[in-house]
Amino acid sequence: MGQLTNLYVSQSYQGLLKLQDSTTGVTGTLQYVQDGLGNNLPMLASTSSIVITGSFRGDGSGLTGITIDSGSLVTTSSFNAYTSSNDTRVNSLINATGSYATTSSLSSLSGSIATTDLAQNNRLNSIESITGSLATTGSLNSYLLTSSFNAYTSSNDTKVNALIAQTGSYVTETESGSFVTSVTGVSDTITVTKGNGTTNTVTVNNVVNATSASFAQTSVSSSQAQNAVSSSFATNAISSSFATNAISSSFATNAISSSFATNAVSSSYATNAATASIANDVIVVGKCDNLAGLTRGTIVRITGAVGDNPLFNVASWEDDQNSANTIGM
Repeated sequence: MGQLTNLYVSQSYQGLLKLQDSTTGVTGTLQYVQDGLGNNLPMLASTSSIVITGSFRGDGSGLTGITIDSGSLVTTSSFNAYTSSNDTRVNSLINATGSYATTSSLSSLSGSIATTDLAQNNRLNSIESITGSLATTGSLNSYLLTSSFNAYTSSNDTKVNALIAQTGSYVTETESGSFVTSVTGVSDTITVTKGNGTTNTVTVNNVVNATSASFAQTSVSSSQAQNAVSSSFATNAISSSFATNAISSSFATNAISSSFATNAVSSSYATNAATASIANDVIVVGKCDNLAGLTRGTIVRITGAVGDNPLFNVASWEDDQNSANTIGM
């Protein structure tokens, strides 16, 4: 065995045995016996007993003073009788429970039941979601019976058929597409809009004092004279039938056509007549061909004609095209 001779405590304490509490010594309370490093041995000790927690090995020699209380021990014969009786009971129990489900079979059955239960729950949830919005018996009390609903729809069918018969010849939405829905005017343009969204435009000659029969303030046509009582009674007219304050075309005051002599009683008795054969100044009646108008005193030339009326525009000496057909001022 190892010797502690000439060894310091720091070198040998590991192999020394001590109690669990190194400061109290042996007490009435069981304590583990430990080595110097604090490792428990399979033995506890107190002032009254020693307990072996591990296996006890030996041949028993040298052990004295050990007594065994056999009063509480079972004899072999009685133990055998007991186990034989139990064997009979166990065999009977085995026979009775042989058809019972085993743990493994119950586990399988439980899994199958769980699967079936989940499937049933899913089906029930689906049915609930479908029927949740369906009317209950109480809520159906406010609904019509089929017979009363059929009577109502039959009455409506009669009314609708009568309405269809009356409106069969009415203009349809498609046919109304060609109808005029609005007419608007901006500057010299008139826009006509139809029901189908298409438009037509008309541009109007709106020159002030224009010579067109349709658009003049001081017009030169028989149908557009200002303040005219009739085509032969016009104010400021300058055609043969538009004499100032004229009573008739042959009795005009201040007329300027060949048959309208100034202050004439008739065209053959005129003072200061304006006809080519009698007057000093020849006046030709025509229409302006310039959209911007012509300033009084402008030298003009004939550019064309509209009906019996010649068209006038600015004349110029700079080239033949604008100097040809110059007629006067």
